[in-house]
Amino acid sequence: MLPFDANQDKAQQIKILKQFAHKVMESYSITFQSLELVNYEYNATFKVVDQDQNSYALRMNINSNRSKANGLAEISFIRHLQAETDVNLPTPIANSAGSFLTEYCHNPDSKKNTLCSL
Repeated sequence: MLPFDANQDKAQQIKILKQFAHKVMESYSITFQSLELVNYEYNATFKVVDQDQNSYALRMNINSNRSKANGLAEISFIRHLQAETDVNLPTPIANSAGSFLTEYCHNPDSKKNTLCSL
């Protein structure tokens, strides 16, 4: 897989991001049948559909300076709101290692991993 580079044209970036999304999904115990890019601006968001037609959102923070602690705090806040309120929120899905964030290096020249959540 080619490394992602912000200087590539948008079509090339999207092609690489889709390959990257497939690699990230290997970290989850979900057998998916489709991945569809639904948003690509500051982050990339894919709609993931599993074999039972359940839908998920895979969010990849490709241009974010947020730390792993920031990402985990956001997920912790969502889980707290789910437990304490009636607000309808997406349910974060842990990866196969039990973490709600998946770190993946999509560019070996970069000094930081991309944070992904499902």
